[in-house]
Amino acid sequence: MLSFVVVSLGIYYAAIEAAGFVVSTVIFLVSLTAYFNPGKWVANILVSFIFAVGVYVLFTHVLGVPLAKGLLDI
Repeated sequence: MLSFVVVSLGIYYAAIEAAGFVVSTVIFLVSLTAYFNPGKWVANILVSFIFAVGVYVLFTHVLGVPLAKGLLDI
């Protein structure tokens, strides 16, 4: 379990600049929620997407902190 989380964090860290914050965070969170909450794909994807987009909007538009745009370029 711990090794899965550590490897996932490493991949997330490596991908965040190229793929962007939203894309890499959604993939990271979907992989973790699928591991810890198996079989609930719709809930896992929805929670991951809403969380990633919410944090992105909060940081970029409300707090003025730039995050990696990556593939989406939003």
